Amino acid sequence: MKIPSLETKRLKLVPPSIESYDVYAKFYLDEEASRSYNGPLSEEQIWARLKADLGSWHLLGFGV
Repeated sequence: MKIPSLETKRLKLVPPSIESYDVYAKFYLDEEASRSYNGPLSEEQIWARLKADLGSWHLLGFGV
């Protein structure tokens, strides 16, 4: 499955990938930023979240 991208003048949404881990970690390790998403998370939980997001696309055809 090819996960779509979306780009406007002000926003670029790209598919999650293994390379997304650093961005996920920066967000989910920040208590204030990730508060609404049950953060902060441990490194193991961050990997699980990234894998779940990727799995959703590949198994269901949609995701974050």
